Amino acid sequence: MNNVVIAFMIEKRGAMENLEEILSVKGVDMVQFGPGDYSTSIGKIGQGQAPEVQNAHHEMIKMALKKVLLPGWR
Repeated sequence: MNNVVIAFMIEKRGAMENLEEILSVKGVDMVQFGPGDYSTSIGKIGQGQAPEVQNAHHEMIKMALKKVLLPGWR
């Protein structure tokens, strides 16, 4: 397992609501945000650039850095 990267995709409202717990899972290396799926999960289909989606993405990045995880972004 030393040569494997473990990454989580954050794509749902529930994942953001439980982000700190998710990012506390031992062995996780990085986290990636999926704006398209996340926008759908909050009722803003196809609005990956909506302020609510972008705010969630930035919050995920801040939390990942706080947990010393690599945040992925596009």
